Amino acid sequence: MAKDPAFLFYPNDFESKTKFMSHEQVGMYLRLLITQHQHGHMTEKQVLFICGRLDSDVMEKFEIDEEGLYYNPRLESEIKRRKAFSESRRQNRMSKPETSNTSLLHKETETESENSIVFAKPNIHQIKTYLKNCKHPDFADKFYNYYEANGWIMGNHPMKNWRAACNMWASRERIEVTSNTREIQKADLTDWKDE
Repeated sequence: MAKDPAFLFYPNDFESKTKFMSHEQVGMYLRLLITQHQHGHMTEKQVLFICGRLDSDVMEKFEIDEEGLYYNPRLESEIKRRKAFSESRRQNRMSKPETSNTSLLHKETETESENSIVFAKPNIHQIKTYLKNCKHPDFADKFYNYYEANGWIMGNHPMKNWRAACNMWASRERIEVTSNTREIQKADLTDWKDE
């Protein structure tokens, strides 16, 4: 299996764990995470090469394995989880070759090619916030329930942009959609904090 080219980055967690680090320490921490992801657990020599020193604030985020190598436990569990997910998807595709690609909906945790966009399905709160000024209050529920039931597929393809799909639905039903972009962004940020 090819090396996973990415790992999930949780900005909220990262910010809270590095809040009282200097910019230099944040750079060290991030470079160590990237190195662990790309090359595995690190020797002390590798850590010293990257950081120039064993900074206590940075190194408290890492543990030492039974071979004396440094690693970040959170990143380690994310790497294993993504690997297990990818393997299960591969096994599912092998056991069901007749399954069409359209049923393999993009997941937030799945990596696609560099040029593709990963679709993150909205929750009902995001849709209602987007449609706040819509004169048909049940429209958000209808839209959400329809696409939730069919796996967020449009025609034969996975959905790429739920706001555009929502606007299409509204125009078909002649519903005027006016939204407050600032409130949408605030709602999206609130949802990210909850994850």
